[in-house]
Amino acid sequence: MSSSKTAALVIAVVAVLARGLFGHRLQVRYHIRRAHAAAEMMRRYGTPTTMPVAYSARFTHHQRALIRLGYLVERRFDLSHSLPTRDSTLKMQATAQERFPEDLWSLGPASDGSWINVTARPDEMESWEILLADNDWKR
Repeated sequence: MSSSKTAALVIAVVAVLARGLFGHRLQVRYHIRRAHAAAEMMRRYGTPTTMPVAYSARFTHHQRALIRLGYLVERRFDLSHSLPTRDSTLKMQATAQERFPEDLWSLGPASDGSWINVTARPDEMESWEILLADNDWKR
């Protein structure tokens, strides 16, 4: 094998190994940064009840990528009490924002309030479970 072919092969092998070793971490860091940027734009231009679609879509895209990469997980919590009003849902979101200041999490309540889908870091799920169980969101 010629020295140029050997060098090309070595470079290819190193590139594959580097991508395997560092690619996942770099992808996670990229999507975290982009999700934070989208969340900032949502805070800046949205309200608690309305959100610009473009920023929300960007956030969702990067959040889904972080789920695929294993950085975030989704979990459905069945609720013994419902979230019957917009005010109670907003109250829950405000409480969650205080407890979980990193803006990568999201909540997706069922329309009938019987369950809620939480997307967050795996190490935070126990705290989410406690938060959802300890509070009566009907008040």
